[in-house]
Amino acid sequence: MGSILLIGAGSSSSESSGGGGALQEIFHILYKVGSDPASAVYGKHTLTYDAVETASFTDYLSAAAAAALLETVYNDVSVSLINKGYRVAVVDPTGNLADPTVTASTTYILNDGTGTAPIKTSQRNYSAAVSAVQESFKVEVPAVADTASASLTNASISGGVTYDKDGLITTVNPPSGFTATAGGGGTSTVTLTQSSPGAIDDFTISPGHPGSIGSYVQGVTGVTGVTEVYTITVGSSDGTVTTTQGASIDSVAGVITSVTNASSYTTTSGGVGFSFVTQDYSSPANVSDDSISGDTTGGASLNVNTQGVTPVTAVAEEFVYTTGGNIVRESSYSNDGGSTTYTITRTAGLISAISAIPTGFSQFDGGLGNNWVTYTQDAGAAIADFGITAGDMTITYLAQGVDAISEIIGRCVIEFSGVAGYFTFADGFTALASPVTASGADIKTLLNGASGYNAARVDTVSVDSVSVTVNYVATEQPTGTITIGGRTGAAVAVSVLNIQDGT
Repeated sequence: MGSILLIGAGSSSSESSGGGGALQEIFHILYKVGSDPASAVYGKHTLTYDAVETASFTDYLSAAAAAALLETVYNDVSVSLINKGYRVAVVDPTGNLADPTVTASTTYILNDGTGTAPIKTSQRNYSAAVSAVQESFKVEVPAVADTASASLTNASISGGVTYDKDGLITTVNPPSGFTATAGGGGTSTVTLTQSSPGAIDDFTISPGHPGSIGSYVQGVTGVTGVTEVYTITVGSSDGTVTTTQGASIDSVAGVITSVTNASSYTTTSGGVGFSFVTQDYSSPANVSDDSISGDTTGGASLNVNTQGVTPVTAVAEEFVYTTGGNIVRESSYSNDGGSTTYTITRTAGLISAISAIPTGFSQFDGGLGNNWVTYTQDAGAAIADFGITAGDMTITYLAQGVDAISEIIGRCVIEFSGVAGYFTFADGFTALASPVTASGADIKTLLNGASGYNAARVDTVSVDSVSVTVNYVATEQPTGTITIGGRTGAAVAVSVLNIQDGT
């Protein structure tokens, strides 16, 4: 608030009262802002005459109220109202007439109101009755069906298989050099066969990928068979050469005279009349080599001309991949940040297991064997929303939980200290001031006015020694925030202006 200007008695002037009698003491008490009359007067001050002080002038009093205060020090006065001030004539003075002096209140300063320390301790707006609503939500399998993939690899090449939620193959990507020879699309297995038979590294399923490999056939490279061939040469002396495989050869002076073949061998060159004999095995095979077991011809020798080799038929590598069966997925959800979670398991796109029903809820429909489940709150109340914490299921809210609310009447409570002073309702547009000593009825009348304070009507006002409670009419509430403060108005100075000195 502005500062307070106290002006002492003005200079004397004479004004005839007529008839030549004694002059009356006449003075003005003026409330001004600068040189202009105040538009509003709030505050307290006293006047002192002949060392005697009046009671407090509070705000802008009526003429009768002002006269009553002045007569306590001047005996008999006449008071009339002027523009924000009083014209005072002392009719029957006592004592030696002198100009009064003004003393502003130190406990309730003009235009302030700090003496009351009003505080709005609470304000609530009107709320219509609200019925409780049960929260309801739906946990649902995603619209896009589950799929799974497996990677099949060996040391140098790889391929893959994908399948649907039911474990049935949808696509096959054979490794290079392989073809799908059985099963495949629409089944749970596929046979992968080498296009050109041969030895190759085995295949495995990449870690973490589903399914299994079985019925494995190792690839083998083909080998052509070779017949074993060996030659025996006799020595120069007469005698016999025998072998570990049962051959027997007689000779005279280095010339063969008879030949008994080893088991399963035939003579193909040399023999009788020669110094050597060549024998071939009956068929290609990896057989034990023959060797000389006895020699009386002196210096006989056995030479393996061709090593026998058993023929090997080429074998294509082949294996069967089997999917992991129906796809299983898990999703978890929570409404407390994950401290408590609930898990739903689905198999082949349908719910197969539910860990628990959320506390305070019941299952409404769906559930096991369906691709959704709906839960409904047992009793309507506001609750934190649930959200997916793991997995890819979705949550849809069908109804938000709402607490039941009875009708709440708009109310404002004002507390203050002391029993003197004022509080002010102010919302930025209108300011209404009331003494803290006013009755509830008077405050109600003040606030309702012509159309109700801030366009809302007050129903009841209750007052005690330290607070005022304002209850609004049902369905009504202030359209803005009410602030409670000291008195408002311009900074007003109180002055006494002498008009006529009495004698």
